[in-house]
Amino acid sequence: MSVLTTECASEFILLDHHPDLSRRPEASPGLVEAEDRRAALTWNVFRTLELVAPTFWLRRFRARLDALTSLESGARSLSIRLWADLPTPAGRWRQEPVCVDALVETETAVYGVMTFDGADLVLGDSTFARPDAILRVVDAVSWYAGARDCYIALITSDWSDTPMGSALIERYRGSKDVLLRRLPHRRDGLMNVRGIGRMTWRDVASILRDCAESNSLNELERLAAGRTGDWLDSLGIYPAD
Repeated sequence: MSVLTTECASEFILLDHHPDLSRRPEASPGLVEAEDRRAALTWNVFRTLELVAPTFWLRRFRARLDALTSLESGARSLSIRLWADLPTPAGRWRQEPVCVDALVETETAVYGVMTFDGADLVLGDSTFARPDAILRVVDAVSWYAGARDCYIALITSDWSDTPMGSALIERYRGSKDVLLRRLPHRRDGLMNVRGIGRMTWRDVASILRDCAESNSLNELERLAAGRTGDWLDSLGIYPAD
């Protein structure tokens, strides 16, 4: 299993030739340590989940988002790209791809995941009329998903660490009309958007614990989930329940 390392997880080995690593955004000055930790969380968790049967963990993932409204059938295949650049359908912003921290794809659904750790959404210049970062992710992932269902997730260390991002997620999940007013170019009505929600890394640790303890998964799946769960424990990130 390929895992990014941080100072507090030096026992893990980095697979430095993986193509996803070339897309990893550069850390902002003064935030290198924090960005390295966030990148390690994103990498370790989703590279582990990629090894686990999607029929097992994706339902739990949607449940944590309160997004069990879809009739999605059990996924037979799954792929995960990290730090994927997606085009946006809005003509004015077409030249500015949207970076999605984790893009999870099955035959019937696409999940766009934004990850945070001890930080909040950066809104930029509020005098410049353009969609915020969450709107742009919704727009890009929904457009990319096409006929497939679309889910948007924000994962953070704690709601108090990401107040703006959490507030916007709650605003957009509560009203499709708000989304459409902010994204008027979406003539399709964003019909494929099935769920927008948030969770913490502790919620993710709970999913990994379920994987590690499940008799319905094979030994490799349980071992991978257990190892990454232990790594999260070493960071002080314990299952939420």
